[in-house]
Amino acid sequence: MSSIARLRLRRDTAANWAAENPVLLDGELGIETDTRSIKVGDGTNAWSALTYYISTALPGIIDGGGA
Repeated sequence: MSSIARLRLRRDTAANWAAENPVLLDGELGIETDTRSIKVGDGTNAWSALTYYISTALPGIIDGGGA
C-alpha cells in the first residue's frame, strides 16, 4: 500500500504576518501571498526578525498554478 505525504506551508499576506508576528518552527516556511516572499523559521526569532530567504518566488509555488 502506498502512502502519500502532503506538505503544507504557512501562507498569509504581508500585513497579517506583520500583525501576528509569529515564531516559525525551525525550518518552517512562511510565505507572503501578496509579495511572493518567503522566510524560513529558526524556532527562536519572530517573523519580523527573520530575513527573507526568497523575495521573488516562481509562479505556481504560492498560488497553486501549474508550471
